[in-house]
Amino acid sequence: MHSRWMGEFTWGWERFLKCALWGCLAAPLLAQAQTVLNSGATLPIAVQTGQSFSQTFRGTGTIDNAYTLNGTLPPGLSLTTVTAPPPNAGNHDMVLSGVATAPGGYTFNVDIAAQNFSAAVNYSSTLVVTVSRPPALAVPWTSPLVLLLMALVTAGLGGWELRARRAAA
Repeated sequence: MHSRWMGEFTWGWERFLKCALWGCLAAPLLAQAQTVLNSGATLPIAVQTGQSFSQTFRGTGTIDNAYTLNGTLPPGLSLTTVTAPPPNAGNHDMVLSGVATAPGGYTFNVDIAAQNFSAAVNYSSTLVVTVSRPPALAVPWTSPLVLLLMALVTAGLGGWELRARRAAA
C-alpha cells in the first residue's frame, strides 16, 4: 500500500518504459518574461524549428506604443500588437510568436513610436533571432532495460511462431 506521499513520486509503467526507450526529455518551458525594447538595444532570441514560441516585448513609452517591423521575420513567426494588461491601460505590447520552420539567423529592426507622458519618443531596437533544429533524439539502445525488453519481445514472438507451426501441422 502506497501512502499519498509515495504516490507523488511513483511513475506509471507506461512513462517508465517511454523513458527507458526514448530517454526522459522534458519539453522546454514556452512562457517567457516580458522584454523591454530600449533605444538602440540588440536582443538575441533563440528559437527551435517545429516548436511553439511566444515572446512579449514592451516599448519604453508610457502610452500608445506603436511598433513597425523593418526587415524579414523567420518563416513561421509573426509580430502582432496587443493591448497591454493593467495597470498599463492605453499602452500596447508587441508579441513575436509562431512555429519557426527554417533554421538560420535573422536580424531585423523594430521601430517604436510612443508617447512618454506628453513628449513623443521614436527609437529603434534590433532583434537577432537564431533558429536552430531541435537536438536529435538519442535512443539508448544499449541500456540494460532496452536489451531485456528486446529479449522478452523476441522470445515472445518465437513462442508465438512455434505455436502457429504446431497449429498448422
